[in-house]
Amino acid sequence: MEKVYVQAVMELLASGSDIETVLGNLRAVMTARGHVKALPTVLGAVVRTLEEQSDTAVPSITIARESDASALAGEIKTALNTLGAKGAHTVTVDDSIIGGIIATHNHRQIDQSYRTKLVTLYQSITN
Repeated sequence: MEKVYVQAVMELLASGSDIETVLGNLRAVMTARGHVKALPTVLGAVVRTLEEQSDTAVPSITIARESDASALAGEIKTALNTLGAKGAHTVTVDDSIIGGIIATHNHRQIDQSYRTKLVTLYQSITN
């Protein structure tokens, strides 16, 4: 059922319909049919679909040092492939992660940073 609503919203938006009108009508139809509880699910799926279609969703890589970019090229490539990222990516240097990488794309993240591994180890030892 949710897929049908998502498909209808996407088709209306692609045809150039006003977004406020489309969302207002969606809510009215779902309420009339007794499906209003599924509205958050449908809206979330519409947002994900729009983000996947967006060209502005540029993958991001966070590393601890500039030199890590070449040393961890294989891990970066694997993480980007896992996230389904294609094309160019941005690289940010953040020394607080100590080492490793954090790859982010379309609200998904792969955290292979040393900081996260150390925190996880600490928590498993102290609990």
